[in-house]
Amino acid sequence: MKNIFYLIILFLSHNVFAESKLESAFKNVWNESKQQIYPEVLAKKHFTDNNKNVLLKDIKKIDSWYSFESILNPFLLSLGVSHTYFYSVENESYYFMRSLFTTKDLMNPKIYHIGMQTKKDGESFYVRSTLEGYPASQIGLRRGDKLLSVNQKIFHPYLSFNDAPSKSYIIKFERKNKVIEKSIKPVFESPHWSFVNASINSAKVFSINKKKIGYYHLWTGTHPRALEEFKKAISNKLNQKNTDGLIIDLRDGFGGAWWDYLDPFFTNRTSYFEATVKNKSSEDKVLKPPQKINKNVYNKPIVIISNEGVRSGKESLVYQFKKTKRAHVIGTTTGGMFSMGKGVFSDKNHDYILYLSIAELFLDGIKVEGVGIKPDTYVSYPLKSNSIIDPQLAAAKSKLLNLLN
Repeated sequence: MKNIFYLIILFLSHNVFAESKLESAFKNVWNESKQQIYPEVLAKKHFTDNNKNVLLKDIKKIDSWYSFESILNPFLLSLGVSHTYFYSVENESYYFMRSLFTTKDLMNPKIYHIGMQTKKDGESFYVRSTLEGYPASQIGLRRGDKLLSVNQKIFHPYLSFNDAPSKSYIIKFERKNKVIEKSIKPVFESPHWSFVNASINSAKVFSINKKKIGYYHLWTGTHPRALEEFKKAISNKLNQKNTDGLIIDLRDGFGGAWWDYLDPFFTNRTSYFEATVKNKSSEDKVLKPPQKINKNVYNKPIVIISNEGVRSGKESLVYQFKKTKRAHVIGTTTGGMFSMGKGVFSDKNHDYILYLSIAELFLDGIKVEGVGIKPDTYVSYPLKSNSIIDPQLAAAKSKLLNLLN
């Protein structure tokens, strides 16, 4: 009887701790957002006492970070500004953000994952994209697959592989009303490195109608290694001797790329965009590209593939290629996620990262945030189409062949 009493006390103490921890996190996130978010009008319109109390009431009922995200992020998304999202330790992207902002180490922190991006629709997760050379791609998962379970437990992008790590799993997914089961072995590495490594893996040359087509998928431009590998691929494997034309796939992943990523394709920077930074604490700041001469420039035809997953710095690349007509852009409009984000961190326990919009960027005075960059040729690729053929890639190949003939 005495042992049962202690167990009850321990159980109650745990829940009080968990609840107070989540409440404390909410209050910190709320105050930081209200004080720093840009544009300022969002603080006055949305960060009201009434909204705070409504959310806090729901926060008090939960005991997990997963539930916390499910309450807070819909509110943050309703603000209609990019680079504003809450990532807890139960979110796979948290580990990318932590590498970017805190460890500043491409290789850390590491987690178990299978190399894919997902999109949540209701209570279900769908495959958005898979990384080249990673388990999700290797077992044939493709865009639009509905992820059902892992080892008979409901699928979750992070918890399924990190709650109780194992060497292999049985993943169950649905494709066109057919349930499929496959064995899969996750990797244990930094998601930040995985995006860079997937770009390295993506570089290839294939032959179509006697034309040599180069391909590179730039998943992210958030680390110097990403730029290094991109330039290396263009000057070596995908250079002008080895290819007749080039497809650069910018879809999904993260942003971060900027002027340096354009240098392999322009002899100088005279045509490069200027960026204007607007925030609430200072006058507008204009960012101008330092001038330089670029050697060994790739001057053959290029096709860019874009979609709604192209965000932030990568949108500037789409803008520059389209503006100068240096490349033909195929796909759908970019994400229009062109504010500047700041990482707001939890205490020493590293429980979460709040990504918060603190400024907006304009390209040559043009608004991109919430608008995006339209392609030259619109080709859709609906998430749930489950198409065997990637219609945007197919259209890019066709367009490049037309440019070469």
